[in-house]
Order: sequence, then C-alpha cells, then structure tokens
Amino acid sequence: MALLQRCPRRQGFNPGPISGIFGPGTTVALKEFQTTGAPEIIVDGICGSQMWPFTG
Repeated sequence: MALLQRCPRRQGFNPGPISGIFGPGTTVALKEFQTTGAPEIIVDGICGSQMWPFTG
C-alpha cells in the first residue's frame, strides 16, 4: 500500500500521509494519477492490473 501511495506523490499528487492505509486521500490521488496515464486506463480509483505497470 505504501508503494501505491508513493507513486502518485512522485507525480505531484498528494495521497496524504504515507500510512499504508487506503484512505480517501489515496483514492483521490490515485484517480488524479489515473487521468494522466495511458488512454486505456479507467479512472476508477482502483489499483487493479491496469495500474501496476505504471507504479514503477
């Protein structure tokens, strides 16, 4: 979970504290991050298989 929180933060999106908990701040940051990804990414706030290649 901490990796998932760090990924949007590196791109300038604030997930809140890196707590390892998938809270509302993480959801918002993930959705914002998804909007900047490849066109095939569904903006849903879920870190499924479509997102893992972008978490590098």
